[in-house]
Amino acid sequence: MGQELAQAFQTSIDDTPYIRKNLYLDSSLSWKDFLKTATKFNLDYLPNAVVERDLLTKLFLSEGLKSDRALMRRSSLGLLMSVINAYKKAGLTVGYRDRWELVYAPYYYGQLQFPKGKCRRVDLPPEEKTCIEFWKYFCLHQFVTQALENLLAAVLDILSGELSGMTNRDICVRLTSDVFLKKLKEIHGASCRRPCDLLRRFGVITPSPSLSICHHNQQQFDLSHRSSESRVLDQEPNNAYERTAVAVSLLAILYAKWGGPATEVARYVSSKAGVELHFTTVQAYLESWFDNGKSWSDAIEPILSSLILDQHDRIMYEKGKLESCWLHRMEGKVFKDQDYFPTYRSPRADNSVSILTDLGLLAKKSDNLLLVTARGNSILGKFMP
Repeated sequence: MGQELAQAFQTSIDDTPYIRKNLYLDSSLSWKDFLKTATKFNLDYLPNAVVERDLLTKLFLSEGLKSDRALMRRSSLGLLMSVINAYKKAGLTVGYRDRWELVYAPYYYGQLQFPKGKCRRVDLPPEEKTCIEFWKYFCLHQFVTQALENLLAAVLDILSGELSGMTNRDICVRLTSDVFLKKLKEIHGASCRRPCDLLRRFGVITPSPSLSICHHNQQQFDLSHRSSESRVLDQEPNNAYERTAVAVSLLAILYAKWGGPATEVARYVSSKAGVELHFTTVQAYLESWFDNGKSWSDAIEPILSSLILDQHDRIMYEKGKLESCWLHRMEGKVFKDQDYFPTYRSPRADNSVSILTDLGLLAKKSDNLLLVTARGNSILGKFMP
């Protein structure tokens, strides 16, 4: 297939000056010949190179390929087009970089995100359940990352004015002050003085909640619920204490939704991740939150020690980037080196949109709004009716 694609590209550029005049044998070429050649040596010409375009379409949409990797790629690209069609049917057009609308809302919450906080349930093709579950786990891991990175940022904020450093225990006590408790109450609408109080807000009173409880929480705490991951991340923390409240809120809702028996996808990810940080790793630290006598400082201390400080040091040493650390430890104390702000990892939705646009399956309007083309809908209907 690679040779066939290469030959198709060769055919599409055969009549350019660069090929026709054998200019590739020279060390330079005229600007006129360069401009005439350049029009066919870029992806913008792909709609005119029909054979090449069709071959690329077959490759990206895995026609005739049966490997899991190939099928997941086709499902992911097809689902993206299905989501764009769903928004169009609902009277809304989404844009090129609307990652929340294109990925998090439909896959994790099963909803379409509308302006002004409104949402609507979306029915994605049931035969694509496995691919959707993998995307859902991706979103879950992004929320875990947001929780831990908010906690890291909170630690750095606390350390900003402490030139002599602080112990792990002192940091935890400081982070869980009255300002922290006030923010928790603001987020959830009730006092959560202990970790178990927050978990009870989500209907979880014992470790390893049943699947029915988890499924109930996944449905109840949707995009519009004040305690959902989405709404928690809409908070704009002003200080370390409020960042800590955001972090523990995320961890609690994630446990309430996913702390039960592992799904097939979760087991698969765990088998591949091994000792690398993923939700199952974090889950074990949240089991102790059910202890009625455990304070918030007690609850976050092992998380801070293992999942923030130890993880930070391990990554920095493995990457050999000790000069760009955010913090360091010395003689039992933690010292700040530089600021850090939580970020999202790319779900590659932008890359997928670019691929589908180059193949003529999506159209990107002048204002970057997206539509599935007639050709795109025709091809989509073949494998995702």
